Amino acid sequence: RMTLAWLSTRFARKAVQSFMLPLDEPYYLQLLSTERGQGIQIDLMPYSYQPSAAALDCLGQCLLDLIGNQATLHWRDPLPYGQTSVPWLQATSSPQTVVLICNVAQTPEAEVHGEIFHMLQASIESRNGQHHLLLVLDLEPYQHLADQTQMKGRQQTWQRLANDHHLQIVAFHAKDTSRDQLLEKAQAALWPPKSEMT
Repeated sequence: RMTLAWLSTRFARKAVQSFMLPLDEPYYLQLLSTERGQGIQIDLMPYSYQPSAAALDCLGQCLLDLIGNQATLHWRDPLPYGQTSVPWLQATSSPQTVVLICNVAQTPEAEVHGEIFHMLQASIESRNGQHHLLLVLDLEPYQHLADQTQMKGRQQTWQRLANDHHLQIVAFHAKDTSRDQLLEKAQAALWPPKSEMT
């Protein structure tokens, strides 16, 4: 009996030590979002187009789940095509997540889109804080103009450009992408990755 009691206690202790909730999975991120995000600013900036109301709502909800409901969302005016400076970017000292929303209908160009990617990365790196970049590719504007093959090709072209900057693109369609799917992709695509944060 003594041996069984000792084994039982040992197994129970081991089970407690090895039990860990996957708090970075979408369900738990959404569940715990009300407790996170205080003092964090989320700036959503479309690039050279105006996203639909459904896209803005979908992204806003996902980002609050990801960062925390206590974060502040700022919807910025669309950045004009070719502009590579963002005056408001350096205006905050609080932790910030910049979300650049690109339109899949635009052809990605290294000398235009690549420059804005580079500028945002350089700005975030220079601030030595809890600052992040997220690249989002809105599929909605192109859905009626292209078939699946063209859509996939355009997404791959965008991702190739993002790869040049060590970034991931989060492709989404407000009506077709599940919230959990979008949340999971966004978490994986945040730059710099948590492993690189000091």
